[in-house]
Amino acid sequence: MTTRDDDFSAPPSIRLPRQYEEGLLFEKDEVIRLKVSVAGRPLPRVTWFHNGEQVTFGGRYEVNNTDKTSSLRVMEARRADRGEYQVKATNRLGEDVASFLVTITDRPLPPGKAKVLMTLGKSVTLSWTEPDDDGGCKIGNYLVEYYRFGRGTSTPQASSEPLVKRARHEQAT
Repeated sequence: MTTRDDDFSAPPSIRLPRQYEEGLLFEKDEVIRLKVSVAGRPLPRVTWFHNGEQVTFGGRYEVNNTDKTSSLRVMEARRADRGEYQVKATNRLGEDVASFLVTITDRPLPPGKAKVLMTLGKSVTLSWTEPDDDGGCKIGNYLVEYYRFGRGTSTPQASSEPLVKRARHEQAT
Protein backbone atom coordinates (compact mmCIF):
# COMPACT_ATOMS: atom_id res chain seq x y z
CA MET A 1 0.00 0.00 0.00
CA THR A 2 1.34 3.41 -0.92
CA THR A 3 0.26 6.82 0.29
CA ARG A 4 0.67 10.20 -1.26
CA ASP A 5 1.57 13.42 0.51
CA ASP A 6 -1.80 14.83 -0.59
CA ASP A 7 -3.55 12.23 1.60
CA PHE A 8 -2.13 14.03 4.64
CA SER A 9 -2.54 17.61 3.44
CA ALA A 10 -4.71 20.16 5.21
CA PRO A 11 -5.21 23.91 4.87
CA PRO A 12 -4.05 26.08 7.76
CA SER A 13 -6.21 26.49 10.84
CA ILE A 14 -5.66 28.88 13.77
CA ARG A 15 -7.34 28.43 17.14
CA LEU A 16 -7.33 31.25 19.70
CA PRO A 17 -7.57 30.60 23.44
CA ARG A 18 -11.04 31.41 24.81
CA GLN A 19 -9.77 34.34 26.92
CA TYR A 20 -8.73 36.16 23.72
CA GLU A 21 -12.41 36.61 22.75
CA GLU A 22 -12.92 39.50 25.18
CA GLY A 23 -9.51 41.01 24.49
CA LEU A 24 -6.36 40.92 26.58
CA LEU A 25 -5.23 43.43 29.19
CA PHE A 26 -1.60 44.17 30.08
CA GLU A 27 0.08 46.89 32.12
CA LYS A 28 2.77 49.21 30.80
CA ASP A 29 6.27 47.64 31.04
CA GLU A 30 4.79 44.13 31.39
CA VAL A 31 5.85 41.38 28.95
CA ILE A 32 3.06 40.68 26.45
CA ARG A 33 2.84 36.93 25.77
CA LEU A 34 0.54 35.85 22.93
CA LYS A 35 0.17 32.19 21.92
CA VAL A 36 -2.13 30.53 19.37
CA SER A 37 -2.60 26.97 18.14
CA VAL A 38 -1.75 26.43 14.47
CA ALA A 39 -2.46 23.34 12.35
CA GLY A 40 -2.03 22.45 8.69
CA ARG A 41 -0.02 20.27 6.36
CA PRO A 42 2.34 21.21 4.93
CA LEU A 43 3.30 23.17 8.03
CA PRO A 44 1.93 26.71 7.64
CA ARG A 45 4.10 29.82 7.53
CA VAL A 46 2.94 32.12 10.37
CA THR A 47 3.00 35.92 10.20
CA TRP A 48 2.01 38.35 13.00
CA PHE A 49 0.50 41.82 12.48
CA HIS A 50 -0.19 44.73 14.81
CA ASN A 51 -2.80 47.29 13.68
CA GLY A 52 -2.43 46.05 10.10
CA GLU A 53 1.38 46.33 9.98
CA GLN A 54 3.55 43.22 9.86
CA VAL A 55 5.50 42.80 13.09
CA THR A 56 9.25 43.08 12.55
CA PHE A 57 11.04 40.70 14.87
CA GLY A 58 14.06 41.72 16.88
CA GLY A 59 14.45 44.36 19.54
CA ARG A 60 11.38 44.09 21.78
CA TYR A 61 9.66 41.46 19.58
CA GLU A 62 10.34 37.73 19.67
CA VAL A 63 8.50 34.93 17.86
CA ASN A 64 8.61 31.20 18.49
CA ASN A 65 6.95 28.72 16.13
CA THR A 66 6.54 25.00 16.77
CA ASP A 67 4.62 22.33 14.83
CA LYS A 68 1.46 23.18 16.80
CA THR A 69 1.79 26.74 18.14
CA SER A 70 3.03 30.23 17.39
CA SER A 71 4.00 32.65 20.14
CA LEU A 72 4.73 36.36 20.07
CA ARG A 73 6.46 38.10 22.99
CA VAL A 74 6.64 41.86 23.26
CA MET A 75 9.04 43.10 25.92
CA GLU A 76 8.31 46.19 28.02
CA ALA A 77 4.77 46.90 26.82
CA ARG A 78 4.05 50.48 25.80
CA ARG A 79 0.74 52.23 25.18
CA ALA A 80 1.64 52.15 21.46
CA ASP A 81 1.46 48.32 21.64
CA ARG A 82 -2.31 48.44 22.18
CA GLY A 83 -4.70 47.63 19.35
CA GLU A 84 -5.56 44.74 17.06
CA TYR A 85 -3.18 41.81 16.74
CA GLN A 86 -3.60 39.44 13.81
CA VAL A 87 -1.97 36.12 13.16
CA LYS A 88 -1.98 34.66 9.65
CA ALA A 89 -1.10 31.06 8.75
CA THR A 90 -0.42 30.19 5.09
CA ASN A 91 0.44 27.03 3.16
CA ARG A 92 -0.09 25.91 -0.45
CA LEU A 93 -3.68 24.89 0.33
CA GLY A 94 -4.79 28.28 1.67
CA GLU A 95 -4.63 30.58 4.65
CA ASP A 96 -6.37 31.31 7.95
CA VAL A 97 -6.40 34.60 9.85
CA ALA A 98 -7.40 35.29 13.46
CA SER A 99 -7.44 38.60 15.30
CA PHE A 100 -7.93 39.90 18.83
CA LEU A 101 -7.57 43.13 20.80
CA VAL A 102 -4.85 44.02 23.29
CA THR A 103 -5.19 46.89 25.77
CA ILE A 104 -2.19 48.35 27.59
CA THR A 105 -3.00 50.30 30.74
CA ASP A 106 -0.88 53.04 32.25
CA ARG A 107 -1.33 56.08 34.41
CA PRO A 108 -3.54 58.62 32.60
CA LEU A 109 -2.10 61.90 31.48
CA PRO A 110 -3.14 64.90 33.60
CA PRO A 111 -6.38 66.63 32.66
CA GLY A 112 -6.34 70.04 31.01
CA LYS A 113 -5.74 73.15 33.09
CA ALA A 114 -8.50 73.78 35.62
CA LYS A 115 -10.63 76.90 35.17
CA VAL A 116 -12.61 78.60 37.89
CA LEU A 117 -16.17 78.95 36.61
CA MET A 118 -17.70 80.45 39.72
CA THR A 119 -16.90 81.27 43.34
CA LEU A 120 -19.44 81.76 46.08
CA GLY A 121 -18.26 82.17 49.67
CA LYS A 122 -15.96 79.25 50.38
CA SER A 123 -17.22 77.26 47.38
CA VAL A 124 -15.71 77.09 43.94
CA THR A 125 -16.91 75.50 40.72
CA LEU A 126 -14.08 74.18 38.56
CA SER A 127 -13.95 72.94 34.99
CA TRP A 128 -11.24 71.06 33.08
CA THR A 129 -10.89 69.05 29.91
CA GLU A 130 -10.29 65.32 29.83
CA PRO A 131 -6.69 64.15 29.37
CA ASP A 132 -5.42 63.33 25.89
CA ASP A 133 -4.73 59.75 27.04
CA ASP A 134 -6.87 58.08 29.71
CA GLY A 135 -4.27 55.35 30.33
CA GLY A 136 -6.47 52.68 28.77
CA CYS A 137 -9.27 52.85 31.36
CA LYS A 138 -12.21 55.14 31.98
CA ILE A 139 -11.42 57.78 34.57
CA GLY A 140 -13.97 57.41 37.34
CA ASN A 141 -13.19 60.57 39.30
CA TYR A 142 -10.59 63.23 39.97
CA LEU A 143 -8.94 64.22 43.23
CA VAL A 144 -8.90 67.97 43.82
CA GLU A 145 -6.14 69.40 46.02
CA TYR A 146 -5.32 72.96 46.93
CA TYR A 147 -2.28 74.71 48.32
CA ARG A 148 -2.56 77.10 51.26
CA PHE A 149 0.16 79.68 51.29
CA GLY A 150 2.21 79.62 54.46
CA ARG A 151 1.59 75.94 55.24
CA GLY A 152 3.84 74.49 52.53
CA THR A 153 1.76 71.42 51.69
CA SER A 154 -0.98 70.38 49.31
CA THR A 155 -4.10 69.15 51.02
CA PRO A 156 -6.61 66.74 49.46
CA GLN A 157 -10.03 68.36 49.75
CA ALA A 158 -12.50 66.53 47.58
CA SER A 159 -12.92 64.30 44.58
CA SER A 160 -15.39 64.70 41.78
CA GLU A 161 -18.37 62.44 41.55
CA PRO A 162 -17.82 59.48 39.22
CA LEU A 163 -17.75 60.44 35.54
CA VAL A 164 -18.72 64.07 36.22
CA LYS A 165 -16.76 66.58 34.21
CA ARG A 166 -17.83 69.54 36.31
CA ALA A 167 -18.31 69.23 40.03
CA ARG A 168 -18.79 71.63 42.89
CA HIS A 169 -16.29 71.36 45.71
CA GLU A 170 -16.46 73.03 49.09
CA GLN A 171 -13.26 74.23 50.72
CA ALA A 172 -12.79 72.89 54.24
CA THR A 173 -11.86 75.46 56.86
